[in-house]
Amino acid sequence: MTNTNYPGIAELEIVSQNLPFVQFLEGFKEKLYNVFQIDGDIDELSLKRGLPKEVLHEIMSYNPLSICIPF
Repeated sequence: MTNTNYPGIAELEIVSQNLPFVQFLEGFKEKLYNVFQIDGDIDELSLKRGLPKEVLHEIMSYNPLSICIPF
């Protein structure tokens, strides 16, 4: 189930199911790989300071802070 208005909504549903940390970490690693290697060009992104809004939004769509901060 993917909602085109909110990319990454499927990942939020996965996190809300209280996955074990190891599974969450593997999923997050895959998300980062996709963002920096598949969807974007890491060499291009590293030329400027900071991250573009779209890249940051895609990373945060996995809700990485949910491990430390309950929602």
